[in-house]
Amino acid sequence: MKTVKTFAMLLLLTGCVACNKGLGTDTFVDSETVINSRLYSGISTEYYTIEGSKIEGDKLVLKITTGGCSAEAVTARLVDSGKIAESYPPQRFARIELKNPTPDCKMLITLEYVFDLKPLQVANVKKVTINLDGLKKGLLYQY
Repeated sequence: MKTVKTFAMLLLLTGCVACNKGLGTDTFVDSETVINSRLYSGISTEYYTIEGSKIEGDKLVLKITTGGCSAEAVTARLVDSGKIAESYPPQRFARIELKNPTPDCKMLITLEYVFDLKPLQVANVKKVTINLDGLKKGLLYQY
């Protein structure tokens, strides 16, 4: 009986270790930023969740959770619509294009991407609000 309990405990612990695999955050720096209205309109944002966002200088740092079996296989691009709302500060509209070859994998992975915001600067002003799908409020980018 003691052997059965020991085996069951070992099996349970092994399963928990496997469950925790992938809970760390992999960071991908210099992810691509593009301005393309056609690409923007075709992006689906249903396979991931933005867990955190911050602007550091000219960089946007996003923490994203998605289903997947390998963090290295998932790529992301920040895609701007190319439209600028005439307000002060001006507003831009963006989405994250997440390419994930295994979105139906049962494991959740958290990824951190760093995007260059310089392409989203607007001439003659020193700040712009970036309205990113998946966030409740816009991000103020000051440059």
